[in-house]
Amino acid sequence: MMERSRAISSAHDDDVPLIASTDSTSYDSGNVAMQQIDSSLYSPPTVTSPEMIETKNGAYAKISTPALDVEGGLQHKKVRHNHHHAKRFDHNEARRDLLRNGAGRLLITFFFSAAMCLTLRGWEGFINPVVLSKNDVRVFNSLTIGLSLCLGLNLLASLKHYASFFRWSFLARRYVSLEVFDLILHFGSLASVAKLMVISMPGLRGKKWLRRFRWFKDVRDDGTKWMWLACLVWLSINIGSQILVALLSLFWPMDNSNTPLFVAGNVSVANLNVWHVDESPREDGINSLANETSLEAAWTFGTEAMAYPVFHLSDIQYDLSGLPGTPIYEADGMYHYRFFNRDPAHPYTNYLSSSRNVSAHAMCEQLEVGNGTVVDAGDEGMYVNARRPSEETYSQYYLTEAASGSITWTASVPASCGPRCTNFTVLQDKGDKVNATSFFLCNSTLLDIHQAHADKDITTYSAEDRAAVYGNDAFARIAAGAIGWTGIPWNSWMDRQSRSYSQGSKWSPARNVEAKDVEDMLMRFTIGAVAAFDDHGVKYNLTKQTVVPSQGQQLDVDWPYVLGILGGICFIQLLALCLLVLFANRTIVRDDSYFSMAMLLRPVVMKIGESGLNMSGEEIKDHRALRWRRIKYDYIEGKEGNPNQVTISWEGRDPRESRGSWAAGSYS
Repeated sequence: MMERSRAISSAHDDDVPLIASTDSTSYDSGNVAMQQIDSSLYSPPTVTSPEMIETKNGAYAKISTPALDVEGGLQHKKVRHNHHHAKRFDHNEARRDLLRNGAGRLLITFFFSAAMCLTLRGWEGFINPVVLSKNDVRVFNSLTIGLSLCLGLNLLASLKHYASFFRWSFLARRYVSLEVFDLILHFGSLASVAKLMVISMPGLRGKKWLRRFRWFKDVRDDGTKWMWLACLVWLSINIGSQILVALLSLFWPMDNSNTPLFVAGNVSVANLNVWHVDESPREDGINSLANETSLEAAWTFGTEAMAYPVFHLSDIQYDLSGLPGTPIYEADGMYHYRFFNRDPAHPYTNYLSSSRNVSAHAMCEQLEVGNGTVVDAGDEGMYVNARRPSEETYSQYYLTEAASGSITWTASVPASCGPRCTNFTVLQDKGDKVNATSFFLCNSTLLDIHQAHADKDITTYSAEDRAAVYGNDAFARIAAGAIGWTGIPWNSWMDRQSRSYSQGSKWSPARNVEAKDVEDMLMRFTIGAVAAFDDHGVKYNLTKQTVVPSQGQQLDVDWPYVLGILGGICFIQLLALCLLVLFANRTIVRDDSYFSMAMLLRPVVMKIGESGLNMSGEEIKDHRALRWRRIKYDYIEGKEGNPNQVTISWEGRDPRESRGSWAAGSYS
């Protein structure tokens, strides 16, 4: 075996290690800002004493001899350092190491915060709102719960990691009792921090009666004037950060989506073939139309739509929840209606405004009434003498009925102006606030239905489907004459039906009307009847559809609060990192290894001896040899060029000086 030697020179500086292993293998034991000193930097003069020790990792010199320590009434051999392994401590390097360790964990927090924002934005929608299904919501909840847990756990672990660095600066500041020393060593535990805060409070130190309680039995003045405040700040940082993480989920509620979720199934639409399902067989001839309940049904639907809201065609309404009925639109001198596709199971909650639409149009001509009165000819009936402005002679227009001051709408049962048109004679008899009799000839038409053309609209697969969706001419004619239908013949009039409305009502204003007013009322009643029928009339189910509107969920993120909370979380950790870099580089930061901790605390436990190997921590601190002792994390300055020696100092035996920070140099 090759002999290795080294010598101790009295001319070495305190900051330079006296001896170092010639072996290239080094052991740093995880200490922050400590580096293995390269033996090539120093001249190793030969030394004959102390005795040389050969090990696997190099040669170590035995530089101290056993001594007897009689403190605490217990004799045992005290060995300072049988083998010292010098490492260099530098404040700037320590600060860089702390910054590197802490910044890495801060970047992880930034990553989870950014991932949370991207997840929320992706599920809410980058441009347009995203409609979520139940499975989408489950996936979203899983992601956000996972990210929240990762964010909270990383934050908690980071702060605990920072605390493991802070504790060494606290331990090196002053002499403290073993209980306080132990609590500071466990500074990463919030329970230990809380207990340390309680027993360090200035107002509790003089209360001896509190020592009867377990937490207060160690309350005494250790000179830690501000320790309770540091503990309070650290508790606030830890608890506040977890509260912020927990609060995040309050600011992305799930609401019912304004846009429906499209699924496969059946779509319910209005059956535009019939106004009323009549189980009795149809009759032939002119009486069949006059006697059908469909005429009265059309009038009923039109009357029910009296309060339906009217919007401009450019203001399309998609949400019906706050409206008294389905919306009607007005533009270009006509009234328009957009049909709705509905979910058969939930027709009034799950619906979609279709691209199918229909328009009502009316044209009226006002005639001059001869003598300005209605002529009652007895058995021959009532009539008015009227003529067009271009005519010279008056013609007789027979009436089924007339009401003083009111408007009477008379619709022609046979078609005479087109397959989808109903012609009217409209009389406003004078009386009360109406000071002149007016007479109009009108044509009311329900135009063809525009076919569905939108991407998310229905598809018709059969002729039966198309007939129900787009209707027929008979349905349109009945709608066009809805304002005048009674459903039954009146006074033996088989070719016409009439309705009179009270003066002051929507369909009979208490004023003299003109042709444009009559046109407006005709179109409004016609389109209203269609709108009410689409809302709650006869239904038809379209099968094999992929656009069944159903209720989806929509994420509504309150971004100011979410960004504020995530920013607060990152700021808290950044603040802790700044405090770490500023204050935790004053001493050598040791790792969390139990072996390293055992070496450090060896001077303490050796006062009890090997007989205390089975003692608990409380029993060790309460041992008569240690009960009232106070210690601190310290070092002994090296003499004659030797490295400084890390140790545990004892109050009353070692110097009382308080070091603001440890000197840069070599330590063993």
